[in-house]
Order: sequence, then C-alpha cells, then structure tokens
Amino acid sequence: MKRAPTTPKKNASLATNTEAITLTVELYAPTAARGAPVAPRGSIVVYLAASGSKSLTKLRESAQRGKLLKATELEEFDRAEQKESLRVALRYAGTLLADAVPVPRDGRVVRLILPYNGGELFDGGLTLHGEGIENSISAVALRHDPPLTRVERAALDLVPASMRHLHVGAALPGALVGNNDQERRRQEDERRRQEQEQARQEANAERAQAQAEAQADRAEERAERRQGGRQDLFAHLFDSTIQTMSPAMSAAAMLQLRRDALRDG
Repeated sequence: MKRAPTTPKKNASLATNTEAITLTVELYAPTAARGAPVAPRGSIVVYLAASGSKSLTKLRESAQRGKLLKATELEEFDRAEQKESLRVALRYAGTLLADAVPVPRDGRVVRLILPYNGGELFDGGLTLHGEGIENSISAVALRHDPPLTRVERAALDLVPASMRHLHVGAALPGALVGNNDQERRRQEDERRRQEQEQARQEANAERAQAQAEAQADRAEERAERRQGGRQDLFAHLFDSTIQTMSPAMSAAAMLQLRRDALRDG
C-alpha cells in the first residue's frame, strides 16, 4: 500500500480531509476446484484489518496461491462490531464506494465487495480514507476478472481513459455497508442518461436486422461459452446489443450485470 495525499472532495464524509492510503489491486486467479473464491468472479474485494493482523496476512498468502476458502470462513468477514472499531471510507477515482466502514481494532478481518466489469483500472485509483489510518489499517485488494466475450472485451477497450470510473461500482450493501443508496442512485441516473442519449442516436436502427443478428449471436455465444463440455452460465450482453451502445453505455450495462450476479449469488 502507498500513502497518498488527501484532497478535499464534495459531499463531506470520512473520505474528506483525512489521511489517505492508495491500494494496489492484485489479480486473484483461483486454482483449486472446491471451495469459495476469496474474490468472486467479476469483483474487486477489499479486505481490511488493523495493522499487524495475522489473519489478514494469512488471507493474503492464500489469495496469492489461488486458494479457495470455506463459505463459512468468508461469511465471518462480513461481520464487525460497530463499537471499538476504526472507521474508514473507500473511493475509486474520487467516487465514494463505501463510507464509515467499521474495522475492528483486534485484528479481525472485514471485507468490501465491489462489482467490477473487467475494464482497465486507473493506476492508484482505489484509496482508503480515515483519521489516523496510515499506521493503524492494513488492506488487501483482490481483482477477479469476469469472463468476457470478444465483443464485450472490445467494447471495454474503447471506453475513454477519463471514464474508467465506470468499471467499478459501489460496495454491495450488508452488515458493513448499511446504505449505499445515494451512490447507487447516482450510478443508475448516469446509466439512464447514457441510455437515453444512445436511444436518440439509434432511433433509426432497423429492428428486423437487429433481431436477425441477435439470433445468430445467441447460437455463436452458446458455442463459445462451452468450456470442457460445461456451459458457461455467467451473464453476458449479446453482441447485437453491444453494437447499438456507446462504449460507456456498454461498460455501465456490464457493471450492472456484475452487481446483479454478486447480489444474487
């Protein structure tokens, strides 16, 4: 983790006027066949603990080896006592993803699960903020890439660098994150605005041609997603759908697919 200067931002919270830590996002590639992934596919998971936590060190080592854990072990990371805890906020590219997250002082580990669509990330874009955290908080950020079709990958590669904030979403709500409604609504409003703009641009598209392309794409994608005789059930956008979208709109739609999968999974 790197230390980063903090700059005041709008919407006062723990993420403003406090110390900041820049997190390095590490690739997680599970190698085991049984168990629960330390980071689900299509997510970035940030594990937090008080500095010197042996549990966090052990978890980092397991992740680096591609190990899987028991589901019950991971569920423990979603709980934290509200009292006697440090408070931190998490931002990506300046956007608040989670606020007032309790981190136990006794070394127990907690986690935040962020939807991730597989797009290129800002270098140093993921930051922790809080009072006195430089010497009191440790973190491990793990990225588990989602499987992407060739067209999905191409669409994400076309997203301008200035819009890479579209690749990571607000933390899933739960015991640690009580309410992300404001940030979720902001993201949904931006996605709807992009959809409306794109709808105007594509108003003259021919429905019959789109339907024919969709049928062909479904057959092709079903064949592509068979891996070792098993069907890939991961949610994807159809090629024909992506072709009617701007890159930014495609990125937002793919991020929503990841959020839905994580929430329902």
